[in-house]
Amino acid sequence: AVVSRVTGMLAVALALLACITSGRVRRWHRFHVVALLFVSWAGGVVLMTRVVNVPSKLWTFVQLFLVVWMIWEIAGPRRRLLGLWMAYVLGAYVAALDTILLYRREGASLRRFAAGGVDPNDLAMTLVLALPMAWYLGMTYRKPLLRWVCRGYIPIGIVAIGLTGSRGGMLATLVALLIVPLTMTNMSPGKFAVAAATLALSGALAVVYVPDTIVQRLGTIG
Repeated sequence: AVVSRVTGMLAVALALLACITSGRVRRWHRFHVVALLFVSWAGGVVLMTRVVNVPSKLWTFVQLFLVVWMIWEIAGPRRRLLGLWMAYVLGAYVAALDTILLYRREGASLRRFAAGGVDPNDLAMTLVLALPMAWYLGMTYRKPLLRWVCRGYIPIGIVAIGLTGSRGGMLATLVALLIVPLTMTNMSPGKFAVAAATLALSGALAVVYVPDTIVQRLGTIG
């Protein structure tokens, strides 16, 4: 946790330095304004309720807003943005595979699984964010090898999310996968076949690998 905070503060400082040295600040999109209003509203609610300990979620909101701002300022060109997405997908790959390996090693003694001993709910949300990125890159990236790497994350990520046993993560997965029907109408027949096969493989692996105890837990979402 300490390392992530230090690197985060360093990243923000470098982003501010880049803005100062370049002498420019990109004009915000409406999304940035809405995000800032949401963070401000959450902070205002905390102040009005006069809670003794500021909820950790509020700091998470602030950190996420700063990440969005840094990406907007530094990764302007499409090439840089796609590079960031690829880096995130590759990082999610590591966490997802580690979670699956943990299940293979400790399947008999654990009820939920998460790489590195982190909170399963937090890990599930981290893996979910990579799903739409991987899907988009898998359908549009110019390099064939990297396209297949991104496509391969979909089944691996879904299985890992299932193994976390996170009900919130499963709901977020359903939302993230909305990118599938939204993009399939513009696909060529070849890409459509690959997309259908990817989804079928994801479902089959989830059925095979996710234990019944976790399935029963996920069944209590309603």
